[in-house]
Amino acid sequence: MLTDYLRSQADWRREKAEKHPEDARNAQSARALDALADHVDTKPGDFDPRALEVLERQIQGEGIPSATREVGRAVARFGFGLSVGHPAHIEFINELAVLAVIDEYELVASGGSDHDRSDEHLADPEGHALNPWEVEAALDGVALDRGYFDRRGTLTEAEQREWLSALREEELQRRQDNAAACHRCSREVSAKSDEYEEWTVIGRARSRLRYFVCPNCLEPKERAEWERDGEVKRIARRVDQQR
Repeated sequence: MLTDYLRSQADWRREKAEKHPEDARNAQSARALDALADHVDTKPGDFDPRALEVLERQIQGEGIPSATREVGRAVARFGFGLSVGHPAHIEFINELAVLAVIDEYELVASGGSDHDRSDEHLADPEGHALNPWEVEAALDGVALDRGYFDRRGTLTEAEQREWLSALREEELQRRQDNAAACHRCSREVSAKSDEYEEWTVIGRARSRLRYFVCPNCLEPKERAEWERDGEVKRIARRVDQQR
């Protein structure tokens, strides 16, 4: 399924090349994606089996990664204006596996997934990139930085659980101290500061922890909604002041 996805993206690049023949980068990217798919198909032993498994599980569980997700964006850029060979293939698949886990964690934490504490996935993780204890952490709104995901493949289950437990306690302490931490960059801000008013909460609340994102880390669609909501609040304040 992974190679089917890569080839479908190569086809998409070829269509772009036909529409924009003046830009050779589209055809270059299509060739690079085809070569990557062929490499995975013919010599899977060249790649980390854990990375391939994570990617297969994500595509099996969620279907074709959206272009707005990290995996989709990375694949869309592969070989675009760059010459890539077999060594780059291995590095890229490893990077995609990390991004796949980040994508699913973000999706669960933001409320964009159907995962629930009663979800069968907590007992049977087939078709998902996350482990059950990671799903629990995401549902609790525990903020994970890139460091966890980079090291995740080398950590034992006990080490993963210990890492997540420590972060959960830190998050609870921040809430007790009237502070918040950005889920994506981990930057903290006091709930009593003016800056806190500019932060937003994404997704539905599932526990006593909340999922905060600072303005600098918002995706384009999220930023548009944030700016629109901010304008609504400013108008409401002006109306209140005029009364």
